[in-house]
Amino acid sequence: MIRRSRLATRPNLESLEGRLVLSALTPAQLDSAYGLNSVRLSSNGTAVAGTGAGQTIAVIDVYHDPNIATELATFDAKYGLAPAQLSVDNLAGSNVDAGWSSEEALDVEWAHAAAPGAKILVVEAASPGTNDLITAINAAKINPNVSVVSMSWGTSEFRSETGYDSVFTTPAGHTGITYLASAGDSGAGAEWPASSPNVVGVGGTSLVVGASGAWASETAWAGSGGGISRYEAEPSYQKSAQSTGLRTSPDVSLDSDPNTGVSVYSIAGGGWIQVGGTSLASPVWAGLIAAADQGRAAVGKGTLDGATQTLADLYAAPSGSFDDITTGSRATVGYDTSTGLGTPNAVPLVAALAGDPNTGAAPTPTTPPTGTPAPAPAPTPAPTPRHPRGGWWGFFGVTTSPSGNTRTTVRNAPKTVAQTAPKPTYPTTTGLGSTGKVGHSPFSAGRSVDVVLQSWGRWSTL
Repeated sequence: MIRRSRLATRPNLESLEGRLVLSALTPAQLDSAYGLNSVRLSSNGTAVAGTGAGQTIAVIDVYHDPNIATELATFDAKYGLAPAQLSVDNLAGSNVDAGWSSEEALDVEWAHAAAPGAKILVVEAASPGTNDLITAINAAKINPNVSVVSMSWGTSEFRSETGYDSVFTTPAGHTGITYLASAGDSGAGAEWPASSPNVVGVGGTSLVVGASGAWASETAWAGSGGGISRYEAEPSYQKSAQSTGLRTSPDVSLDSDPNTGVSVYSIAGGGWIQVGGTSLASPVWAGLIAAADQGRAAVGKGTLDGATQTLADLYAAPSGSFDDITTGSRATVGYDTSTGLGTPNAVPLVAALAGDPNTGAAPTPTTPPTGTPAPAPAPTPAPTPRHPRGGWWGFFGVTTSPSGNTRTTVRNAPKTVAQTAPKPTYPTTTGLGSTGKVGHSPFSAGRSVDVVLQSWGRWSTL
């Protein structure tokens, strides 16, 4: 599968990575690990599941994916999810791109997995240029039903970024909107828009679950973006967490390590693919915010405004709302620029965000009568270990060519790649050209290679 995240200019913007793995987590496992499937909300005195019902999550992507409805329906059928209420605002016309289509499939499918009761609105920007992305965000936020916006893309910070902070606010007269953005997949360093003080920046972790899907352990992922902003001042809500005088990111985190990634159905990607990256973390967090907004609506409150409520409430959340990730890359006790406040413990966190004392966990199942054994959970295969990611040079999966020649898989190859024979020939639409020369890949421009990279990696800004 080719994932070619074409870069824009002034500044460059890129979709974030969905990386190839061998063993993928299912929606049930991820929901169980973070407690999303245990959230219960109070509605007219009755406990209802926190599914994001009544809310609309807007997903901002680039170019048109003509297959998104089919992809989502296939994903839902495989995992037993209720059909989603999906709508698409196509600002890209007939312009398509395989990499961005796969990104869109990831974002939509996992926003729905995290909040199966929420409506999903996809706004497809005309290009990854800054102005076109802002146009797409504005189209999402004027929709009267949108309460959460997820953005799985970003760029290195730029001097004029503060001038865009007002984009990530709730329009006058509109119900509150929370904006979330992936923090990046290239390790330490703040990226925009996750560095905006009006956006919830979402970093990445490495999650291990038990056979039943329960949370087992979690560490900070080396690829997680985050750091001290060069341009954004420290917001008041962060004063209890850090004292740099500047905005730091991320604020929160969630599973992103490709070794503990998830399953996605993408027609442009060749069918079922298994991916990771903070592109996953943002839409799942969007689903959690939608559940909190559902709880607020049930008790007559307005949906959360990200800039004035969500971010402040996250930093003021009661003890137990987060699992503090203290080991792994750049992790420390308490807030850090790898995992932020930590990963969600959804039951107490949604209760805190919803502001409803009756919000809580699902009731404990009744013990089966004596003599009736409780059903044993089906075992879940443990993720297959893979090489850890190294530095700025991305993960690339090389698959079987159209002629049937088997490719090797390239991992962590700084400026070098593995070779296979015979040398394949691919059409120029792969983005690498039939010569096998790398264009704007994380390898040096013009470097000859003997494989065509089938990548779920970024096109580097180097």
